[in-house]
This record gives sequence, structure tokens and C-alpha cells, in this order.
Amino acid sequence: MISELRKGDVIVVWRIDRLGRTTYELIKLMVEWKEMGVNFRSISEGIDTSTKMGRLWYMLSSVFAENEREILMERTLAGMEAARARGRVGGRPKGLTEKSKELASLAATLYQSKKYTTIQICQQLKIGSKATLYNYLRHEGIKIEGWVRESKNKNEL
Repeated sequence: MISELRKGDVIVVWRIDRLGRTTYELIKLMVEWKEMGVNFRSISEGIDTSTKMGRLWYMLSSVFAENEREILMERTLAGMEAARARGRVGGRPKGLTEKSKELASLAATLYQSKKYTTIQICQQLKIGSKATLYNYLRHEGIKIEGWVRESKNKNEL
């Protein structure tokens, strides 16, 4: 969208926090747009940067939006920590589902036959990516030829 902007355009959003995450980002955008002759409007906050008061309200709102985001993050982390203290663990369960285990077994059979490419196996079994296929193959204990998984942590190698 930004690459298509021209002088006289107006960017309209529902809320200013939909536009950026930090006060710095939001103010930087406003300065760039002002230099381009582009104005901004936020429907719910009533901001219109074509006026002096609108530009002031934009700056204040960007500070409030960043603060609101930080408070939300703190509350979320505190809630997750409290849940862990009560023994609750979030996220998806480790391992493969029964359906994925069946797919992994089929994928391993096809891979070991050496008749199909990894792309063909993915297409035939409707596996979304080669990375998923490789995870299935590792689950089945198959060494993947020509592909080495590099760890981000050098100590794990």
C-alpha cells in the first residue's frame, strides 16, 4: 500500500494500533506521509492529520497505543506464568497425531522405495511442505539423504 501512495491520498484505519506497534514507528510514518502530502484518518479515535489538532492527537494516540500494547503483553505473560504455577501447560501437545503417524508411515515407505521425489510424495499424500515430510521421516527413524538439519545452537551439533 505504501508504495502506491500519491500526494492527496488519505489512509483510513479503524484504530491507530492497527497501523504500528511502537510510537517511533507511528511517528515515523506520519512524518513520511506528511512529506509525501498524504493524510491519515482513524475512524474510532477521530484522528485527522490534515489539521494541527489531528496531528497532535495522532502523536498522543500513538503513545497510548504503545502503552496499551505493553500492558497487554505484561498481563498475558503474568497469566501464563500463573497458569504454569498451577500446573497448566499451554500449546499443542508434543508428538504426532494418529493421522500424522499414518502419513509418516506411508511417507517412509514411499521415500524408501526411491521411486518418488520428495515433491511427488508431498503431492501424493497431501503433505503441505517438504519440512513436514522430513519431520515425518525423522519420526520413522529414516536418515534423510542429502539434507542436513543445522542447529541454531552450536552446542547441539
